[in-house]
Amino acid sequence: KIVTYLKSKIGTRLGGGECAQAVSEALRVSGGAFQQDDLGKDQPESGDYVWGSLVKIVSVADEKLVDSEPTSIVRPGDVLQYHDCRFHYVTVSGNLTRTKTIVALHHTSVVAKVDEAGQYPIEVFEQNAPNAENIETREVAPNSIDLSGLRSGWMRIYRPKPRADKAGKYQISIVNNTSEDQTATVTFNGSIVSKLALTSANTGASYTLPSLSTMSATMKFSIVLNDGTSAVVNNAKGYEIYSAPNGKAALRKLTD
Repeated sequence: KIVTYLKSKIGTRLGGGECAQAVSEALRVSGGAFQQDDLGKDQPESGDYVWGSLVKIVSVADEKLVDSEPTSIVRPGDVLQYHDCRFHYVTVSGNLTRTKTIVALHHTSVVAKVDEAGQYPIEVFEQNAPNAENIETREVAPNSIDLSGLRSGWMRIYRPKPRADKAGKYQISIVNNTSEDQTATVTFNGSIVSKLALTSANTGASYTLPSLSTMSATMKFSIVLNDGTSAVVNNAKGYEIYSAPNGKAALRKLTD
């Protein structure tokens, strides 16, 4: 489901265009755990996101690839979390030698294809990719990956886990796709619960992942914009603030 979703979104910006936001949206739509409440704290350091069950860690020692679990199989849909990775490639064509270096200090992508042994990814889906041609538009794109070029840093490979939905728990995403900053107010039975400040489209803070809980079986949360436009919250759904034909900000539920 994750692979099918991302394949359908090639050329589309997901969330605010950050690499991890595309993964969060893919997990949300596919029924996977997509919020830190379920996934756990960053490991081992802040910014090292956790995406499910750890399959393996790929690193480098003495210029050789080190696989923490060489018998573990990597699957399409697994999530890659990069930390201080530097890839270096050399290609020779006749008398011409070309070198290419890619640096990914903190990056996240999703496995699209694996090698014949199922040991390593050879193609990924990603957005806002380091050194990628699509970095300015920050849209989902398929890219090749060759771990033999890893020279430093490490990559953790995670297996997404199913989301455990519970009555009264609402996990959602909200994205602002207008050219101006917006405030989304979350209310419960008419009372304000929180105010979410979202920056303009195609910025990291234009996307957020609220988690809401209630003991009530009848009353629900709502999202309200400054002009009163609102939407009732449904669990695991995405909501978009967009520019209506009249030029004003409006709110709608995303079609997954």
